[in-house]
Amino acid sequence: MNSRPAELRLDPNVRRGLRKGAEEFNSGKFFECHDTLEDIWQGIRGPARDFFQGLIQVSVGFYHLGNGNRIGAASQLEKGLAKLSSYGDCYVGMELETLRREAQSWLARIRSGEKLHCTIADLPKLHLLPMSGSNEMDQENERRTWRPTDLRGILQYIPRFRDRIFILSLDGGVVTHENFANLLLDIAVLRSLNIRVVIVHGASAQISALAAEQGFAPSDLDGTGVTDAATFRLALTAANRLTHEILEGLFANDLRAAYANVITAHPLGGCAMASNKGNGVVHEWGEVFDEPGLYVCDGSVLPGPVGPNPALTIGALADRFATHLIETRRN
Repeated sequence: MNSRPAELRLDPNVRRGLRKGAEEFNSGKFFECHDTLEDIWQGIRGPARDFFQGLIQVSVGFYHLGNGNRIGAASQLEKGLAKLSSYGDCYVGMELETLRREAQSWLARIRSGEKLHCTIADLPKLHLLPMSGSNEMDQENERRTWRPTDLRGILQYIPRFRDRIFILSLDGGVVTHENFANLLLDIAVLRSLNIRVVIVHGASAQISALAAEQGFAPSDLDGTGVTDAATFRLALTAANRLTHEILEGLFANDLRAAYANVITAHPLGGCAMASNKGNGVVHEWGEVFDEPGLYVCDGSVLPGPVGPNPALTIGALADRFATHLIETRRN
């Protein structure tokens, strides 16, 4: 017999945030509800975590439905209902039995392919019961959770970044995280503001998992060592699968994308720096031994990666060598 998550009393600030999210949901502001509840969810630990995640996913589902994205709507409603199924008819003051029943009905209608015409009044509502022991002033303070002026901090960035390009660098582990669906929704909002997005992702988590399935240890996962042929083949497979998983997530959010293999080899150690020509090609200031005036000013003078982005390494070396060259010419 499965036990229900333990009931708990929410912190007053969390309670106010939950009430704000419910008001946004009930007025059809599903994306705003997603943002409000996600802020709470990020700080929640314990039995209530799946509850908030489930509400977020249901809200995202109806957001997609409002935009005509039936695939995304069905996917998020299914996930949200699965999360909320483990809770009782009421949890932390939120009435769940009716919400689950109505959301399940909408999910069935979406999957059936029927032509849907709905208004805000037709959609499910979040019903938050009053806290026991609270007086009218407490409840009024809970309802007064935001003012139009609170939006100024967000709106100031829209003109600044409109028509710009955002580059998002994601670790492979991010894509498998339960919150990745919310990240995709954030990307959809950026695109709605005409902000273009480039996603650059790693795949170390996927490479490691695939190697474990095949029973061998990869030679390198973070790009700092030597990649043998078997690991390279595995990396290609893992990265390709991950790219298509990201594309599927973007498609579910009604976003179109193109991908390309933009891996660039940057050989290190080809013109190694050393104290003498027997051990390397250039000295500490980048000048080639026995070739006065010939300098090598890029990452090839290093024996291997040092950690930062290669562009930063090359820039730092070039600046160091150029500064020394200018100083010696002045003297």
